[in-house]
Amino acid sequence: MFGEWITDEILYPIPHRQYVLTLPKMLRPHFRFDRKLLGKLSQCAYQSVKEFFQKTVNKKEAVPGVVISIQTFGALVNFHPHLHCLVTDGCFMPNGWFYVLAEIDVRKLESLFCHKVLKLLLKEKRISEEWVRKLISWRNSGFNIHNQVKIRSDDKHGRESLAQYILRSPFSQEKMTYREDSKTVLYRSKMKPGSKKNFAVFPVLDWIATLTTHIPNKGEQLVRGDCWRSRTRVTGGRQGAISSSRRLNLKREFLSLSMPIFGAQAGACS
Repeated sequence: MFGEWITDEILYPIPHRQYVLTLPKMLRPHFRFDRKLLGKLSQCAYQSVKEFFQKTVNKKEAVPGVVISIQTFGALVNFHPHLHCLVTDGCFMPNGWFYVLAEIDVRKLESLFCHKVLKLLLKEKRISEEWVRKLISWRNSGFNIHNQVKIRSDDKHGRESLAQYILRSPFSQEKMTYREDSKTVLYRSKMKPGSKKNFAVFPVLDWIATLTTHIPNKGEQLVRGDCWRSRTRVTGGRQGAISSSRRLNLKREFLSLSMPIFGAQAGACS
């Protein structure tokens, strides 16, 4: 539903890219024990993309459309805070013109993101200036940005699939096997480049504890965005608004999905 809604109500039929921003392993525990930092991390990402795009097109008033999904899990459900961003492959101008970007040097964007994250953690007193000097002196800082997934302007299905993907669950039941004899959970995933294994075994209580690290706090937003103007607003509606008929359809879809889970009766909610 999220993918369909964001494609129909928010995204323009223009080129988009997925940007995946990851952090050095030694910084990740700070975000585990203070989840408020995750929201600030997404702000670092947005400001980095915005400033870099503005400099690339040499127009200060230009802004990209960005939807950011905060994810805290790795392939084996380990705590791995990172960001999946659905970004317009260019910038909007106040008059509605859209400038498509040429190929960019992602390493420069990486450097800008690194600077903003380290500045954030210094401000929050999580790291020291000495530690920062040491990290930036390394050949590989551990910060990484991948932007090779591109969606064409005419690929509506691609935009919808990507939007749905960035909001996926931390784990898949299909990858999980419970072993009654050893009271353990076997979790399998695809072999990732640089990984030493594609599975992990958890005692039951450890499995539950691992899953709870991905539960957001009350009121915590895991999806954030600045989409310039939503398609609804351009046609005269409120930014990000959903038509009453569409809202009703979404409600019905939610009820139909919730019935086998919660035993809800369609139409029982008003």
